[in-house]
Amino acid sequence: MDIKLIALDLDGTTLQNDHTISPRVRKALESAMEQGIAIVPCTGRMKGGIPQPVRQINGVRYCICSNGASVVDLEKDCFLYQNLIPLALAKQVLQKIMHYSASIDVYIDGVAYNTHACLQNMAMFEKDPFRLEYVLRSRRAVDSLEELLNQTQRDIEKFNISFADIGERTRAWEELSRLQGVSITTSIDNGIEINRDTTSKADALQHLCEYLHIPQAQAMAVGDGHNDRQMLAWAGCSVAMGNASDETKAFAKHVTTTNEQDGVALAIETYALK
Repeated sequence: MDIKLIALDLDGTTLQNDHTISPRVRKALESAMEQGIAIVPCTGRMKGGIPQPVRQINGVRYCICSNGASVVDLEKDCFLYQNLIPLALAKQVLQKIMHYSASIDVYIDGVAYNTHACLQNMAMFEKDPFRLEYVLRSRRAVDSLEELLNQTQRDIEKFNISFADIGERTRAWEELSRLQGVSITTSIDNGIEINRDTTSKADALQHLCEYLHIPQAQAMAVGDGHNDRQMLAWAGCSVAMGNASDETKAFAKHVTTTNEQDGVALAIETYALK
């Protein structure tokens, strides 16, 4: 296969469970870039939340963030494409989710905002110590999310919601699913991620490939989560991680080993390197 671009999910895919990149995966990424293949992190995280192990890989220029709401040129520090939740609709979403006991992040232009009150009690919602440390480090605290939307008057990349009670998550998912104009996905068991209904990693990947003049057949995607499924279905070569669910694996053409077993490296070595 003459692969020209590889879109890689991060958590549960490129990153190990301790949020590092293994030496074998790093070597595979570097080998791909030496052959002229673009390596594109493709994540639910916002631009400001791209982890250091990824930023430190020389040659990674483009990144798909917030589940496809933004395509970022890291070298020029600018957005190449955005597909955002309109402000009026974002206010409707916020009104609905504020009735639940949940941590609510609002992503605007690459920055994640949460309230002072919620961040002080974040251990209720983030049980994983790595995720807890990441959230506390990467969120910008505000007094009120409603005031934030009113003051910024900006459209929204994404809502990221974490629940302490899985039953509340189920009820919120059902309620929000009835709201027109948004799409709902997740990358963690106790979470809900809300984007515009036309937003996906696949949509962003298509726009980036068109910008770089790379045919769909020469785009490869690797992922493990619910929010990777459309991207796996779109890419000319798609690989699901061994730790992905059977439902997610069904969207991919191939399956590799787990993120703890260097599955990304194996996929790149098998399908991309010459």
